[in-house]
Amino acid sequence: MNNLSKTDENRISMYRLLGKLYLIEVDEKTLAAFQGMQFPEITGKSSAELDLKEGYELIKKYFAENTLSDEATIEELAVDYAKTFLSAGDQSGQSAFPFESVYKNMAHQIYGESTAEEEKLYAAKGLKLREDMFKVTEDHLGAELEFMAKLIAEAPEEEQKAYVKNHLLNWVSSFTADVVKYAATDFYKGWAKVTNGMLGLEREYYGL
Repeated sequence: MNNLSKTDENRISMYRLLGKLYLIEVDEKTLAAFQGMQFPEITGKSSAELDLKEGYELIKKYFAENTLSDEATIEELAVDYAKTFLSAGDQSGQSAFPFESVYKNMAHQIYGESTAEEEKLYAAKGLKLREDMFKVTEDHLGAELEFMAKLIAEAPEEEQKAYVKNHLLNWVSSFTADVVKYAATDFYKGWAKVTNGMLGLEREYYGL
């Protein structure tokens, strides 16, 4: 990340943090990191900043009220992850599936045009899905957030702006609303709010 501003470094870190959160379940190492995380003070009143503030408060509330052992907390979050993002154990099949294609085609199916388009974009930038992405397609939110981090680090601002506009802002707010609707824990509800707030700030940053 040579020659990047501190702001861009922070943005990259946030994109990668959120990407990992949606890609894989919380493990012992990441739980410890979340438990020790210090959240910034939000004083602004824009809708994006209010989403961030609410999200941080929900996450802090989850850990403040949690009386489970670390092992039991990891299990609780694993169950919530599976139910919220994979519809595991939910007979209705209603979940917040973290795929652009689900939210952008009428049939709400994975492997739509968005998947093929993302594959081409990644190939053009030499990005391959990491080992911890082996269960997902290229239009999974975790992969898209990782790609955006790469664009901030390496691509011109116009490319970054186009990607935010065409592949994040047009569906992620609907997805995060579903996370808030279907998640059982304030942990995932909170991070959904944070995701929406961060992308709201990105909208302002790029003037979209």
